[in-house]
Amino acid sequence: MERSFLHRKRHLLLLFWLLGALLLLLAYQVPGFGSWWAMGPYRAVVSTIAPILSWVPFSLCEIGLYLLLLLLLFFLLYGAVRLIRYPGQRLSRFLRGLYTPFLLLGVLFFLYAAFCGVNYTRTSFAEESGLSVRARSTEELYDLCVSLTRDANRLREKLPEQEDGTMATHFADGEERRQEAARAFNKLEETYPTLWSADIAPKLVWGSEGMCYLNITGIYMPLTLEANVNTAVRPDEEAAVMCHELTHLRGYMQEEEANFIAYLACRDSDDPEFQYSGTLLALICARNALYSADPEAYKAVNSLLDDGVRRDLQARSAFWKQYDTPAADVAQNVNDGYLKLNQQPDGVKSYGRMVDLLLSLTEKESAAP
Repeated sequence: MERSFLHRKRHLLLLFWLLGALLLLLAYQVPGFGSWWAMGPYRAVVSTIAPILSWVPFSLCEIGLYLLLLLLLFFLLYGAVRLIRYPGQRLSRFLRGLYTPFLLLGVLFFLYAAFCGVNYTRTSFAEESGLSVRARSTEELYDLCVSLTRDANRLREKLPEQEDGTMATHFADGEERRQEAARAFNKLEETYPTLWSADIAPKLVWGSEGMCYLNITGIYMPLTLEANVNTAVRPDEEAAVMCHELTHLRGYMQEEEANFIAYLACRDSDDPEFQYSGTLLALICARNALYSADPEAYKAVNSLLDDGVRRDLQARSAFWKQYDTPAADVAQNVNDGYLKLNQQPDGVKSYGRMVDLLLSLTEKESAAP
């Protein structure tokens, strides 16, 4: 009797499919719903639950992935045995076996919609922050690159080096760095209220080497409300990655905005390593844009790089080149499709649009009294 009762009750899980679809329908059809959701229900839940989960010293997302793979293997073996033992009922048993995973996928779909999907429709950070994004001249872009280059040169002088002459981290371990990321990000609320502060630190992924083969530096997981970071990346990149993923946790899903906000968080940090990491992120994006617009101006900017910065950029390029594999290409295509599905029509190219925000920030700060 009890088993039959529970069997009937599980059909209620179908409601999660409907609730998730309703949230996305409202987000894409009702103006302002995404912003209301991001600063209302989303913020209330995440600011309450994420700080608690943040104190767990490992990534729940990563552990969940390993358990899911084991569970999938179990169900495949179990299903195969059942199909062999009952050959006359193979089709019906196969279809019944799909029902439970379908119900569980509905729960995951709802969590994705509530803690990620809806946020893609919120008002842009540029609009909320009064940044005027418009067409800019190549001269303005060149000036931005020169300014960022000088900042990078100045900050690099304060940092220790490894034996090969590239930047070395001063943090004793990853725990120190993730706590600094939380502090740096929380300072932004003073200037940008929508970037609310909370006791949330990014999670360090144990299997980071595997992420490298997929060209993934970090991932925000809405199912566990975690900002997961690839710790195998070079130290001059990791701090900016941490702040990028914390941006997603604050409800800003657009990649160009997440990069820009990561730059803001690193720039305002009290730690020189974070300042340098954020500056390199901005400089790389700006240099790439300048190369497309004016290769000669790009060469002129390159000539301004100090040797230490140049070594770091070369080392980062060499690091990622070793992971240039077919698996990385597949992951890149999947990410490209995901971004386009969520109203980022330029796909992975949207990462370069961060430059528009940098130029707008420069104009705004130059005009400030």
